[in-house]
Amino acid sequence: MSAIKDEKNLEMTSTSVLPAQPGDVEVGGQTVEKHKIALADADEAAAFVAGFHGEIDPKEADRIRRKIDWHILPLMMTLYFVQFTDKTTLGSSSILGIKTDTHLTATEYNWLGTIFYLAYLIFEWPQTLGLQKFPPGKWMACNIFVWSVVLCCHAACTNFAGLFVCRFFLGVCEGSITAGFLIVTSMFYTHIEATRRVGFCPMSAYFLTQEEKIVAIERLRAHSTGIENKHWKREQFIEAITDWKPWAFAIFAAIDNLPNSLTNQSAMIINSFGFTVGQTTLLGMVSGAIEIITIYSSTLIIKKVPNSRGIVGACYFIPNIVSGIMMVSLPWTSKGGLLAAVYLGGLGTPGFVLSLSWCAATNLGHTKKTTANAMLLIGYCVGNLVAPQMWLAQYSPRYYIPWGVILASYTICPLMMLGIAWALRRENNRRDRLTATGEIKVEKFYDENGEEIDSTFLDMTDRKNLAFRYPL
Repeated sequence: MSAIKDEKNLEMTSTSVLPAQPGDVEVGGQTVEKHKIALADADEAAAFVAGFHGEIDPKEADRIRRKIDWHILPLMMTLYFVQFTDKTTLGSSSILGIKTDTHLTATEYNWLGTIFYLAYLIFEWPQTLGLQKFPPGKWMACNIFVWSVVLCCHAACTNFAGLFVCRFFLGVCEGSITAGFLIVTSMFYTHIEATRRVGFCPMSAYFLTQEEKIVAIERLRAHSTGIENKHWKREQFIEAITDWKPWAFAIFAAIDNLPNSLTNQSAMIINSFGFTVGQTTLLGMVSGAIEIITIYSSTLIIKKVPNSRGIVGACYFIPNIVSGIMMVSLPWTSKGGLLAAVYLGGLGTPGFVLSLSWCAATNLGHTKKTTANAMLLIGYCVGNLVAPQMWLAQYSPRYYIPWGVILASYTICPLMMLGIAWALRRENNRRDRLTATGEIKVEKFYDENGEEIDSTFLDMTDRKNLAFRYPL
């Protein structure tokens, strides 16, 4: 069955519905404000589907989405698996002799956690520019290759200096991964789909036919923040750094990732409860299982309950707050209770995962979106590079100061998610009122050939596109 109804072929013909001259016209009793825009200034998908007026078969669109899933998701999952294995290796090796073999002090060990994210922070902006200027898949592939070489070099390290240099270059390369995946998911998936699936782009995906590429793009109309635009736009950059949303997500990421230092500390903490090295290693697997279950369950809830990112993310922080209270209040003799508290702290993981796709979905315009993503990941780096310095030797074994900071983080983060959702809902209501009273005109956009361009593919920011409603 053809994916395109009432369309005999895929030839791009110029058959505009309205003349492509700017101005106001009357259409169906409504005043429509028309704009003329050059295809070069729009999203690259606009030029790819220019002249197409067919209708997409929903069943065929679902088939193509599944095809995209089978090609994109295994690559993303494999890469994230290796990346997170790498991130947890330092923590696991802390009880397996790395501190003794390389003569590390407690301060030097903490700096191995900090330098990774300091390098990540320094190179996040260059990595973001590279992801916009070059094909994301190829840019990430180059970084992954260098990353793999650096990772192998760890085996040759015999002291702090060698590990320090290797960790620095790991941070440089890994700065492209999460930012790249955010761009890839926004290229291929709608807002809701991207939330469940956090390169390639549809126009160059080798596994799609020409017809399937068009369907892959068309299914994103009104449900995406655009596909790709390689032109860096200064006005979008300025809008990003003067808009409250990217800053809110960046601050949230910084605070939320203060507890992430537990990645390097949890093995030593669990080991200090009296478990053997082997038992500690096995008990560490529980945290991974908890994260898988919580992330998957949170995305299922969001699929069932639209516009619930803020509420769902906030609710998953409740066990974290309980965890923080237990860690600072339980006696040291209550090993089982303290271990349960460590595990409860992993239930809040969906908050940050949801914020990644939420930030990308609420910032339109390719330059603005990549800038907002970079700001969020810079916040992520700040939280992660500061956090390891909390775990000073004088706080051992209870570490009341670090756990107090973590409890404060667990308390602030859900309030921020609810606050962001409230502010976005308020703006949506304002735009609805302006539309209802006629203060916002219906706008249509045409290219130089007179073909209408859907607002999804205009590379227009969310502030300028008042027809856009923010996902909550």
